[in-house]
Amino acid sequence: MHFGPMHAHIARLKAEGRKLPDGYDERPGISAFNLFFWDAFWELSTERPLGFGAEGRIPGSAIEAFAGRVGMINPDDLAFFRAVMRGMDAEYLGRKPWVATIAAGGVAMNDHKGLRGLLRRNSKKEK
Repeated sequence: MHFGPMHAHIARLKAEGRKLPDGYDERPGISAFNLFFWDAFWELSTERPLGFGAEGRIPGSAIEAFAGRVGMINPDDLAFFRAVMRGMDAEYLGRKPWVATIAAGGVAMNDHKGLRGLLRRNSKKEK
C-alpha cells in the first residue's frame, strides 16, 4: 500500500540508497478487509452535521445508506459494520478539542440545561 503523495519521492530515495524518514519502513500495513472500513469511515465522515465549530456523530441513516449502496444486506454484516463505524467515530471525535472541553466540565452548545447551569456557576464566582 502507498502512503501519501510523498511515496514516489520516498521510493526514489530508497532506490538511491539514501536515508529514509524515521519509521518509514516500520509503518503498519492494512489488509484489504480493513481498508474497506477505513475508506468507508472517511467517506461517511463527509455526512457529519457541523455547527458552532463542532462536528457531530456520523448519522445512523448515512451508515445504513452506505451499507445499502455497497450491497450489505445480511443483518449480522450490517450490525458489525455499524459497530465498527461507531467505534471509529467515537475514537475520532474523542480526539477533538471540544470533546476535551466537555470532559473538563464544559458543556456542548446544544445542552441548554448545561449552559444555564454553567452561567449560574460563573455568575456565583463573580460575586
